[in-house]
Amino acid sequence: MIQWQDISGNLQSALFDQQRAFFHSELDSTNQTAIELAREGAPEGTLVVADSQRSGRGRLQRIWQSPPGVNLYFSMVLRPELAIALAPQVTLLTGVALAESAVMLKVPDVALKWPNDLLIKDRKSAGILTEMGIQGHRINYLVVGVGINVYGQVKTLLPEALHTSAITWSEALDDTGVDHSGFNLRGKILNQFLNQFSHWYTLWQKEGFIPIRTAWMNRAGIIGKRVQINLTDRQFSGIAINMDPEGYLMVKDGVGIVQQVMAGDVTLMKE
Repeated sequence: MIQWQDISGNLQSALFDQQRAFFHSELDSTNQTAIELAREGAPEGTLVVADSQRSGRGRLQRIWQSPPGVNLYFSMVLRPELAIALAPQVTLLTGVALAESAVMLKVPDVALKWPNDLLIKDRKSAGILTEMGIQGHRINYLVVGVGINVYGQVKTLLPEALHTSAITWSEALDDTGVDHSGFNLRGKILNQFLNQFSHWYTLWQKEGFIPIRTAWMNRAGIIGKRVQINLTDRQFSGIAINMDPEGYLMVKDGVGIVQQVMAGDVTLMKE
């Protein structure tokens, strides 16, 4: 199980510290625990980490498989001062931090899929779930949860339906010959991520979304590809052509109309 000492050695961020970090062998959900702490007044930078989750979940209430000892499950409490409509930008920012962390650890073929997935070799390796609490017309807190497939082979860890669509970071490193046996890979990933997240979060607060958008587009694994968009009341397919200055996905549908996707489920389609 990860502890503070596993990540603190090279942690260069003032946003996270031992007094605001909580480590558990098992939780129902790191997001739920972080939400409870946020409601009780937990400060920005509060970190909740679990070795396993009984009820891990992703977007749209999907189950997130959360076995012990192999993956990373953690959530952060944030209290940014921004308009409610801009909250989804934090998910994209988190994706950038994940991608940059993977690249620094020499993980190959890293890409981002709008709005919340990290891909390695076109297979899902991590997901992000952002939830918020609102007070009046402002954001009281954001809780950003991250799940990362770290160790092992997906064929032995995950249901058969995910065998061809998921990948672990260790699998990807093994394929490139990178030796990760001599250190705690989960601790190293978490340390690298917290440093990267702090950098991009600070930059976003100072300069807005433009540098985040630029970094995200540099790692985009969806632009120019055919996608299916599932909304609450309809679905359509088309070509993902851009991400606009506010972070919304722009998709050209089958009749050539460019539609702005503000929220929804995005699936990459086989050519």
